[in-house]
Amino acid sequence: HRAMGQGTVTYVGLDTDDGNLELSLMTKLFAQIKLPTTALPEGLMVYQRQGIKVVINYAEAPATYSIPTGAKVYVGKAGANTMQETDILVYSE
Repeated sequence: HRAMGQGTVTYVGLDTDDGNLELSLMTKLFAQIKLPTTALPEGLMVYQRQGIKVVINYAEAPATYSIPTGAKVYVGKAGANTMQETDILVYSE
């Protein structure tokens, strides 16, 4: 843990087999600093940059993801809640 810029940075070096310790630690830390989180199905990843969200289903099974009402969809299907294996969704709110 050390100061950086106007804030601080903490390095966490964990790699457990089931990931439960990491999840518990990060959940508590994010709640402590009031950083919102979203629970996602295993294998579903969401990346965000400059207001654009990219959702990729890396799982070997379909996954559910809800697109906010009124979102502008660039890649994928608007209104579709189920993403098949390897599906990609790109949208902005």
